Amino acid sequence: MTHTHNEPHSIDRHTAVAVILSGQRKQVVTQGFGFLCDENTDERPAVAPTPMGYLRAGIAACMMTKIHEAAEAFGLPYTHARAEATNRNRTLGDFASGDIVVLTDEVRVLVVLDTPATDEHLIREVLRTATNASHALATVRTYATVEYQVNDRPFTV
Repeated sequence: MTHTHNEPHSIDRHTAVAVILSGQRKQVVTQGFGFLCDENTDERPAVAPTPMGYLRAGIAACMMTKIHEAAEAFGLPYTHARAEATNRNRTLGDFASGDIVVLTDEVRVLVVLDTPATDEHLIREVLRTATNASHALATVRTYATVEYQVNDRPFTV
């Protein structure tokens, strides 16, 4: 059965629960896995990634999952794949005044792919499909820019 954009192939809903252990240190559980989340403070260094660190990691890992799935589906061989996710936010105001807002200036994803394939149309389809299929990227798509490098050259999708 072929699905259109109006007929969802699947609907995913996942929940994460975070509990403060002490200060900025949190215990988080999602999909049956637990992990720590932390922030630096004046009193001590962080012992785990920040929430934004996990968000960036999730975007990068999800892109790699979708690159692998799309490459398999289209029969594109690759020798190396890497994704880097970066973000830039600005915090305006402060907590003490109750007037604080965080603005996202940029979410950038760089996908690096090395492949012996020379069919640019096939490569483009794999990258486009993987980008469109990324659940994590869809969460921040309003802010995200995705750039591609294939065999050490910028590549346009």
